[in-house]
Amino acid sequence: MELRIRPLADEDVSARYELNRVAFGRTQPFSQVKATLPRISDQHGMNWWGVFDERGVLLADAADREQGQWFGGRLVPTSGIAGVAVAPEHRGRGLAQKLLKHTLGAARERGAVISTLMPSVPGLYRKLGWEHVGAIVDERVATTALQSVRPEPGVTVRPVTVEDFPTVMDLYRAYARAGNGLMERSGPLFTATAAEVLDEYRMTLVEGPDGAEGYASWQRTDNYGVGAKLVVTDLITLTERALKTLVSQFGSWGTVAPTTELRLAVPDELVWGLPVHLERASTDAWMLRLVDARAAIAARGWPELRATVDLEVVDDVCPWNAGPHRLVVAAGEATLEPGGSGEVVIGSRGLAVLYAGGASTAALRRADLLYGGDARTDALLDAAFAGPRPGLLDPF
Repeated sequence: MELRIRPLADEDVSARYELNRVAFGRTQPFSQVKATLPRISDQHGMNWWGVFDERGVLLADAADREQGQWFGGRLVPTSGIAGVAVAPEHRGRGLAQKLLKHTLGAARERGAVISTLMPSVPGLYRKLGWEHVGAIVDERVATTALQSVRPEPGVTVRPVTVEDFPTVMDLYRAYARAGNGLMERSGPLFTATAAEVLDEYRMTLVEGPDGAEGYASWQRTDNYGVGAKLVVTDLITLTERALKTLVSQFGSWGTVAPTTELRLAVPDELVWGLPVHLERASTDAWMLRLVDARAAIAARGWPELRATVDLEVVDDVCPWNAGPHRLVVAAGEATLEPGGSGEVVIGSRGLAVLYAGGASTAALRRADLLYGGDARTDALLDAAFAGPRPGLLDPF
């Protein structure tokens, strides 16, 4: 069977919808939703690719999202892979692998240096060099358990207004810059206005004497009593007193919303200073791979140390990444240049985990994702790639 991979066009909207309707369990046929579906040419920041047979029938598709994620204090150009679907009758023939390899090359050409995704079939993506580095985590807690937390003095609490949105964005970006993996909430994929966001979420701002210190985005579900919840999708705080003040606000809902669900980039941070017990409500893993290893190393931020390690990068899917390279870290910058002895051997999956700050070299050795080298090279790599732990708040 002759196959062709090409970008999807407006005339492919119905075929793409029907393919994804089957793959993702949607019930409404195209005829019932066609009036509400955007044209592909209007989906700015979404680059759709499809595999077609010789008759022009769409057999598989995937999207390359133009997004940015923060690593080491810098914004890294990212390809977010989404909507990967293969027609049931054509599964097991390698169509997804062919399509994703093509998509990675196209993403590199447009300037993406890493790729992230939320996998439904982890094994497929591991074969292609992605690896699990973190998860979007929702924690559950009895709302009454939050009532023992008292607001801190010296701050004020008020609803967020449209005029506050620049401040909210500054708070989020400061929080994201201090972590690894958090999404940049600007660009073609983030077009909702402040008014539209406030129509969907209630937002609460905490201000201290020197300015804003944190905010929360939340929703209250319908009804009262059993089953009613407070759902917090953003809990972004730069100080402990902002965190305690917002948590105390959540506790005030205990009589009408017995359960609070909190989406947390790094779940441990909530319980360090608070008398609460969290129960995992949901976990959605996300994976990462380097699309252009040299550019990805240069794009992120690095600690203030000096380290040189020779790597042999193994990457059959993105062969431009493969071969011996010398990693040089100095003064908050790093380069990955061809050459060196290849003393430490690492594949694309191991390099992804290191890049995200997701694990130590010892853990990678146990998983056979890194070998060669010695205690000296392990210590240098651990220091260069040390944390923060990767986190994410925005599903895609």
